[in-house]
Amino acid sequence: MTTEDTPDTDPAGSGRPAGDGAEGDPFGDTRAVARGGEDRNGSSRAATWLAVLTAVTVLAGAAAAWFAVAERRLSGGNAAFADPAATTAVVEETTAMVQGLLSYSHRDLARTERVAEESLVGRAAEQYRSTFDKVSARADGEETVRSTTVREVGVRELDDARARVLVFVDQQTISADGGAGESGTACLELELRRIDGAWRIARMRTV
Repeated sequence: MTTEDTPDTDPAGSGRPAGDGAEGDPFGDTRAVARGGEDRNGSSRAATWLAVLTAVTVLAGAAAAWFAVAERRLSGGNAAFADPAATTAVVEETTAMVQGLLSYSHRDLARTERVAEESLVGRAAEQYRSTFDKVSARADGEETVRSTTVREVGVRELDDARARVLVFVDQQTISADGGAGESGTACLELELRRIDGAWRIARMRTV
């Protein structure tokens, strides 16, 4: 604004030059500046809230997408966390197989062989066949009975065709000569395959 446009006195009619009011009166031009500041601050606050609401909307959409992906991973990729019924079935079948495989009596070793034929496939079947002759020979010679109890089964991964589980077992071996029995614990990691609607042990190792 040029000097020609500036009035000689202030608008309130005090008779003082406007310049004096602008410089010396804190309630003069300061109020005008405050009104302008309110306008600017109001616009700024509106823009800020708009940005916040936009960010919240974006985050909500991202969260929904993340949960959808997580749900698909759980339900489709790892039923151990999403399908309690399937997990229970794996635990029950694994328990029966392991107790049958690792329990034996010198009086009926053929029973253990039948369990192995029904429960094992692939690498696990090869491993068992390579050790069973030694186990059966020892059981016959020492007239031993081994009892295996599954204490806990943890399902690590599970889908429609495969599973990985950890099995904790307690074992006790008793000989017919009346000697003190041997007892111990073991942890096994098993890889299972679902074949013809039933779970089979494809790989077994001691952890």
